[in-house]
Amino acid sequence: MLVRITGWIAGFPKVKFNRWLRAHAGFSIAIAKMNVDKILNGETVVVKIFNFSKVEIMNELTGMKIIFKIVEGTK
Repeated sequence: MLVRITGWIAGFPKVKFNRWLRAHAGFSIAIAKMNVDKILNGETVVVKIFNFSKVEIMNELTGMKIIFKIVEGTK
């Protein structure tokens, strides 16, 4: 499932999200950090998430105060 991340809300847990990206997008620590830094700098990031339903992704990212849109996949 592809997710477009366009921002974050105060309280965004960047370390937790870094770990989440490594676990669910298969990123290395360096690539996860690069993407978190892009998000913090206001850049849009598109991430492919594996083995999660749309509802699970929505719940996880909303809970981490991430502004996003699911752009592909209907699982």
